[in-house]
Amino acid sequence: MIGGPTIRIWPLAHQMYGWDMMASVLVHEFGHLKLYHAEHIYKGLEAEDKANRYGSCHMRNDLIPRNCWLYREFFLPSHIFPGGWDEAKCRAEYEKWITWLKDAPMVRALAVPANGMPAAGT
Repeated sequence: MIGGPTIRIWPLAHQMYGWDMMASVLVHEFGHLKLYHAEHIYKGLEAEDKANRYGSCHMRNDLIPRNCWLYREFFLPSHIFPGGWDEAKCRAEYEKWITWLKDAPMVRALAVPANGMPAAGT
């Protein structure tokens, strides 16, 4: 769609988040495409939530990262925060999230190593 909604991903985001987390972003963005074609919506919190579901429902299961929903929950506040998250805010929130993840008993299965990055394949 020329002149319509676009997808922007930081070129080096994979270095901070890892490939699985970035794959969850692509699943989400694919969901936006499916959502737009089905319901013609692409803005607002409802669209962000639905894009997660549309992406997961229309993607092959073996292409969806195991912790896709956990990653999507991390990014959801970026759509609520006034003006969105810039790179500095994103980095700060990620550091807080990684600290929480290390201490959260319900998600210890992620086996977050000392460097703060989720293990490969998570």
